[in-house]
Amino acid sequence: CPFANEPFKKNTIRYAISDAKNRDELIDDCFRESALLLDSDPDSLVTTLLVAPAFAAGLQVWGDVGYWMEDYLDSEDEPLFEDKIAVVFFHPNWTFEELDREDPTHFERRAPFPTVSLLRKDDIGVIVKDCMQRGIVVSQQISEHNTRILSQKGFPALSVLLKKIRSAGKAVLKKAS
Repeated sequence: CPFANEPFKKNTIRYAISDAKNRDELIDDCFRESALLLDSDPDSLVTTLLVAPAFAAGLQVWGDVGYWMEDYLDSEDEPLFEDKIAVVFFHPNWTFEELDREDPTHFERRAPFPTVSLLRKDDIGVIVKDCMQRGIVVSQQISEHNTRILSQKGFPALSVLLKKIRSAGKAVLKKAS
């Protein structure tokens, strides 16, 4: 993903843990992390991954929160972040309705724990503009690349890998508490 590759290499991703167990707590944490992201130097913090391992309301509520956040942040009268933040929601059980149950493409939006990616829209714009100048439709390229790589790995292997990562993450969280 061009939105995460460079920040990962440059160590400009913030990994934050949310204790949110429900919709309202998660939204509060998203707002807090969005404000922190916008207040930070863009050279030292490019994106935030807000991980919510305690969120137990399920995939449907998680998706509803994600769609609500996207709509809220994209609305013209949103007073807090002035259309400067984009969000992408990931969940261990994410599925695309139009795909078969065991299509590996589901892993494009899966993560070991419910996770929100927060990005500055200006940073997205720079990458999209750069790609467009090179004749690349970035969203299409990302989708095609992800589908190709995930298909090569296969659903069973990805399921095992996600389960291992999730188990390791739970052990770390248990140790930290």
